[in-house]
Amino acid sequence: MKTACPAAAKPARGWLRAVREAIGLTQGVVAARIGVKRQSYAQFETAEERGSITIASMNRAAEAMGCELVYFMIHSDS
Repeated sequence: MKTACPAAAKPARGWLRAVREAIGLTQGVVAARIGVKRQSYAQFETAEERGSITIASMNRAAEAMGCELVYFMIHSDS
């Protein structure tokens, strides 16, 4: 599949992990901010990597990291 904007391509292990690591947070810290156990938060990252995470879960994680989730689709002609 052709990516409309290479900079917007999903990181191989997902946005949640990439952002969390970039801002220097552990899974435990993000989990505590959401109010779940670290293992439950780890499942968020795994679900995103597999493509099965919900938008609601992505939003909860984004807010816990001080981020805003922006969801968009771009149509590009081949």
